[in-house]
Amino acid sequence: MRKIKKVLMFVAWLSLAAVAAASSSPLDLSGTWIGSWDIAHSGTDELTLTLTKTATGYAGIINDSLGFIAKDTAIANVEVADRNTISFSFVIDLGEPTGIGMKLGLAGDKLAGEIVYTAKGAAHPFEFARK
Repeated sequence: MRKIKKVLMFVAWLSLAAVAAASSSPLDLSGTWIGSWDIAHSGTDELTLTLTKTATGYAGIINDSLGFIAKDTAIANVEVADRNTISFSFVIDLGEPTGIGMKLGLAGDKLAGEIVYTAKGAAHPFEFARK
């Protein structure tokens, strides 16, 4: 009887440890994400963000349908915080190199937050959906 109690206590402890480990590890943000927004005088631009899990965090590329972003532009300064928030930057060419930043939080199958033109500090809401 005593041995059974010890085994049950050990199993319960393992279950709690597994739940604690799962709740403290970041959610998986890897995959392809699609979002769009309207650009004045240009129309709707669809952005495709592809995130890949690496040994140290995430890497990725971003593309758009209107050609403002060079094909397969690498994202930089990738940071994951609070288990499910990712921020990164990339550069587009609008006649001169222009820095863009994004800070997004995971909510279900959506990454929502803002896109920021770093030179002007102008921020706009943006949302990606997992493809």
